[in-house]
Amino acid sequence: KYPEAGTICLPGTHSKWVDVVDGKLQSFSTWMTGDLFKCLSQNTIFKEQILSSNYQEAAFLDGLDAAREAGPLLNSLFHLRTDYLFKKVGAREFHSYLSGFLIGSEIKEAAVNCQKVYLCGSGCMNEYYETALRAYGIQTITITADEATILGIKAVSEEKIYG
Repeated sequence: KYPEAGTICLPGTHSKWVDVVDGKLQSFSTWMTGDLFKCLSQNTIFKEQILSSNYQEAAFLDGLDAAREAGPLLNSLFHLRTDYLFKKVGAREFHSYLSGFLIGSEIKEAAVNCQKVYLCGSGCMNEYYETALRAYGIQTITITADEATILGIKAVSEEKIYG
């Protein structure tokens, strides 16, 4: 159903990025964005900066903007600390700000020169990545995990029957 899919993102704890050309896998990479987010938000100085884990869209978008302008990730993470200390972001928003920053950092590197990305995942992860990709000027086509499962089963069964 999606033969034109070129760049595919499967968001999650370990996001996967796939590049397909003429129906053939060209590259595959995995990003530990979700694990890093959990580690940073629960086990570092950032833990003290988080009063709420409720999604704050404005803070998420601010985090995306910060990632777009950031240098190397490990150095830039400390800038998030100073953003908090100098009250650029508050404790109620920091969770979403950090999420936006990490997802934005991933997209900045994984989707270089992409104009369109096919997202395949479920729930809020699709929504976060869709928001981030659009903020970076990248068109998205979203496929739910349920739809992908059904299409995959159909393709496998047709291959076994007709292939």
